[in-house]
Amino acid sequence: MQKPIRTVLSAFGMSGKVFHGPLLHTHSGFELCGIVQRTSLDSMGYYPEAQVFRSLERAIQEIQPDLVIVNTPPFLHFEETKLALESGCHVVVEKPFATSFSDAEVLLNLAAGEGKMLTAFQNRRWDSDFLTIKRLKSLGVLGKWNHFESYFNRYRPQVEQQTWKEVLQPGSGLVWNLGPHLIDQALQLFGLPDSVTAFLGKIRPDALVEDSFHIMLHYPDMIAELKSSYLIPDFALRYSIHGDLFSFQKIGMDIQEAQLKAGISYHHPDFGLELPQFRGTIRKQNDQELQLDYFENEKGNYMAFYDEVYDCIRNKGKSPVLPHEILDVLSLIETVFASSKKGVTMQFTRKSEIMIQG
Repeated sequence: MQKPIRTVLSAFGMSGKVFHGPLLHTHSGFELCGIVQRTSLDSMGYYPEAQVFRSLERAIQEIQPDLVIVNTPPFLHFEETKLALESGCHVVVEKPFATSFSDAEVLLNLAAGEGKMLTAFQNRRWDSDFLTIKRLKSLGVLGKWNHFESYFNRYRPQVEQQTWKEVLQPGSGLVWNLGPHLIDQALQLFGLPDSVTAFLGKIRPDALVEDSFHIMLHYPDMIAELKSSYLIPDFALRYSIHGDLFSFQKIGMDIQEAQLKAGISYHHPDFGLELPQFRGTIRKQNDQELQLDYFENEKGNYMAFYDEVYDCIRNKGKSPVLPHEILDVLSLIETVFASSKKGVTMQFTRKSEIMIQG
């Protein structure tokens, strides 16, 4: 049996406590050896077997890990990823992968030169509802899709000035925070758009960066709308999809984040299973009669990401998120900001053909 992949977390904030820590600790293919905490020591209460370090450089020197998870605020991603790669480590980077397309390109070229895996933590590819609509699309239930709406809302009426997400610095704002999830999902479903129209707003009085967005991805025969806001207090729609035969609607968010926050183990039989009331509905208006049916949700599976990371490192398998997919998301984000700033629809072209097959 192959040895577990020795792993270091570069931070222990929300993503470390809720996502990476529990998943790595549960997966038999990984050993969580070190955690970087610059002030606190609370990770010792969660994972006493992991050494605590005050810097990533020191953790890498002492642990000599196989894998580093870069989950610090986005403005630190470039320097920490570069350090890890130059130290001979494979790297998983939290979204947003980098704060610019050019930075991401430098890191991906470095990883290729070092022969190391470098990937992005796009865990929302394994959301229950996203897996469900992928199945819906593959079955052709709705007919030919012509309109797709995806929502990812939060309710944060007060600006949180102690978090990187809400202050003026590279990688802050709602587009960098939640946009990578919605954009990556759209690209997985439909590929690259022809053009992009984006509206970014500051709807809370004290907001320093955008706290709402409406992004439209234009395709030859359909439109995909991606929407997010920090001022949605109710279970608004997650997906609304219209085909030429039927429509589909889904409310509520994937349950895995809430379950991980509650300390529910990945091995619990209900892990990743949404409640029945959050099933999607398939609808068709036929004259005056509404046809309504339910479409069962797939089981969410965030662990699949780390299964693929393990296979990539140990068995030279495919990376869970490929280099060109990382770059396409960042290229689209930069186009979103350009469209909003200029107030026009922007044509979209792939900036680089880097490693399209790799």
